[in-house]
Amino acid sequence: LDLLKKEVQEPDYYGSNSAETVLIGWGSMKGALKDAVDLLNKEGRSVGALVFGDIFPLPEKKLRSFATTAKKLINVEMNYTGQLARLIRMETGIDMDESILKFDGRQLNFR
Repeated sequence: LDLLKKEVQEPDYYGSNSAETVLIGWGSMKGALKDAVDLLNKEGRSVGALVFGDIFPLPEKKLRSFATTAKKLINVEMNYTGQLARLIRMETGIDMDESILKFDGRQLNFR
């Protein structure tokens, strides 16, 4: 795992670097989260999104940075149990403030 930790890529980040709220997701959530950031910021909110590609071993640098500066972390996933939020909590001790979980098989769409 130590060798893999050197190879994993940090998640992509979209939005203001000083966002008050950071949405966190992975994989296919990328497009929906980018849309949500654009829409919410146009409404005057301060939102960013951290989107993981690699999740194990979990890249932690950006996550830890935003966890200390954002007022709220919101997990957004397409499953019933919040698997990414659980992995983040297990690996880092960082808890999400809220979760948006969709598990009906339909695409998450913010538009």
